Amino acid sequence: MTARKLDSYLSEPTSPLSRLTAAAQGLSTLARIWESVAPIGLARSCRVGHLDDGVLTLYADNGAIASKLNQQLPSLLEKFQKRGGKTTGIRIDVQVKIPSPATPYTPKPVISTTGLASLEELELNLPESKLKEALTNLIEHQRESKQGEASDCHGSGDDQHEHDRKFE
Repeated sequence: MTARKLDSYLSEPTSPLSRLTAAAQGLSTLARIWESVAPIGLARSCRVGHLDDGVLTLYADNGAIASKLNQQLPSLLEKFQKRGGKTTGIRIDVQVKIPSPATPYTPKPVISTTGLASLEELELNLPESKLKEALTNLIEHQRESKQGEASDCHGSGDDQHEHDRKFE
């Protein structure tokens, strides 16, 4: 078997890769046209699917988006055709977009009381420098976060008094 360059597979008109490349470029062109004619909110909530016998299929993220697209379909089709989209119609299908999993919350590490005391002692013994400034900021942030945790756990007495007044 003779080795051939990749370009020869792509440029050969009858090769499957050539046809696939042409189809992908056509869909990419349709997607760009769609993004230019659709309102921004709708364009972000749907995707160009495929073109079959002149009918463009759009995939909407949910039923509400599909309904909104259907309401605007005549004017969108007209704009699409004026921009060079060779379509005779637009079909809307709902294809729920599965959101990417959210990154789990990881709390910031907290320095123990003993560790904080050691850092405060180090801060007192350091000469004026950028290191001392950074250490001072770290200690202040740690104190603030510890105070925030304490107030979250205990709450202010005002909340309890407010609660009591509502139910008296």
